Amino acid sequence: MTASLMGITVMLGWLLHLREIVEFNVGNVPMVFNTALCFFLAGTALAWPGIARKPKPVLQETVGVFIFVFSAAILFEFVFDKNLGIDWDFLHSWLNGASQSGRLAPNAALGFMLVGATMFLMNRVNGKIRALAVQIFSFGILSIGLSGLISYFLIPDLLYGWAVSARMSIPASLGMIALAIALGLNWRSADWYKSRAYLQEDEKINLIAAAILTVAIMTAGMTGFVIQQPIQQETLRKNLEAGLKGRVILFQTVLQQDLANVQNASKIFEYRALSSDPVHRLASKKLNFVLKNIRNYGFRALAVYDLNGKLLAISGNFSKAPEIVANLHTSIPARLLWDTNLYIEIETPIFVNGAPVAYLRVERSLSLLRQHLFDTQGLGKSAEIALCKGERNSLLCFPEGHNLDVFEVKRRNDVGQNLPMSFAVEGKSGLIS
Repeated sequence: MTASLMGITVMLGWLLHLREIVEFNVGNVPMVFNTALCFFLAGTALAWPGIARKPKPVLQETVGVFIFVFSAAILFEFVFDKNLGIDWDFLHSWLNGASQSGRLAPNAALGFMLVGATMFLMNRVNGKIRALAVQIFSFGILSIGLSGLISYFLIPDLLYGWAVSARMSIPASLGMIALAIALGLNWRSADWYKSRAYLQEDEKINLIAAAILTVAIMTAGMTGFVIQQPIQQETLRKNLEAGLKGRVILFQTVLQQDLANVQNASKIFEYRALSSDPVHRLASKKLNFVLKNIRNYGFRALAVYDLNGKLLAISGNFSKAPEIVANLHTSIPARLLWDTNLYIEIETPIFVNGAPVAYLRVERSLSLLRQHLFDTQGLGKSAEIALCKGERNSLLCFPEGHNLDVFEVKRRNDVGQNLPMSFAVEGKSGLIS
């Protein structure tokens, strides 16, 4: 009955948009609607013999067939990457938007398949094979519940790629354990079990021993995860820190080199403009010649302006309408911008006899830096490196491996926690787990 009450409560939580009910604790993996539906049906069917005066097994058998077929269809969706339209995504979209799927975890779907098969068979035992199947399936349900509960806390999908499907919600794991116990109590009171018609006492002992051994092996395996997890986490932490530090150093090195190159380029004009009328000399044909020569050193575009902002000479094409512009805190004005590629734009004064007479503006491609900066090789399949600027309530980010266009995200996630990048744009650094 507990599973039934839990199921109907969670279904109402989805219908009434109550986060606390579907997650049980904000931030946890939610129990999806279909999981709650299966718990409600299974719990009601198992509790029915204790409610009705003359219960008929047909109810349990019918519910068992439905749960088996329904869960098998969901498992089919996972295996063949299909959408059969049975996940009720529209009921779940209010929680975390389009990213919130209504599909059961695959281990939960397998567990409910075993629940359905057990409910159908336990009243139809007419031989040793079915008797063994009912008991093995029940122990299988218990094992899935225990493994789901333990793996929720261990979160193996963050450490091992093959374990990405091993996680389901805590209530679902507890509910699976409760169903296994309820099923066991049901078939232990059946005539075929008590009569020893198909299983002798020694065979029952052997079966229980095998089940205990299986649980012990699972416990030992999970203990291995527990032992390895801190080691793996520390290794991952060091790799992330080293990867981040290396990219920061690379970015700073490229930036300082570009600033130095632009300042050196501005000094060329000092020797070309030593006269009583430096601005006039800067506007001469020699100025354009110098710009063209400097541009050959990897600049996309260069321009010289007088102190009033009047254009004196230009070579190349500057970005006209960049999608994103991020000012940098440097000794001379510099900014990053995106115009189908990553560019840096720098301005520096041109001095003659120690006095500023004009300004040099340059723009250079950072495609090679971008290639190395966003390279996630060695950081894991889920790794994502972002380059963003802070807006008032959001983050405006440059394109990267997972997003090929400029994109905007909120500073906080759906449960009100700051994203890692929110700390970064505030000048902070570190690791968040």
